[in-house]
Amino acid sequence: MTALMPGLDPDKDMHVAVAEGVLTISANRREEEHARGRSEFRYGMLRRSVRLPANADTEKIVASYESGVLAVTVPLTAPEQAGRQIPVTSG
Repeated sequence: MTALMPGLDPDKDMHVAVAEGVLTISANRREEEHARGRSEFRYGMLRRSVRLPANADTEKIVASYESGVLAVTVPLTAPEQAGRQIPVTSG
């Protein structure tokens, strides 16, 4: 999963968490500009949550940020069998 997030500081502005099978990415942007008697303020908040598949290995999720792109990698384990075969005996 990737998200374009230019101009953010990953240490201060971004938060990536996983709980109960849901991956959540949140970010806050706050910019202030002061020039010759005027000030401009820009604020923004982003929050996205994604339900992970049942075979997601949440202990091995990795997030990286480079050139304004946040990349989150969620490794998957082998899918569990969806049931079991019941042998039928004849008597």
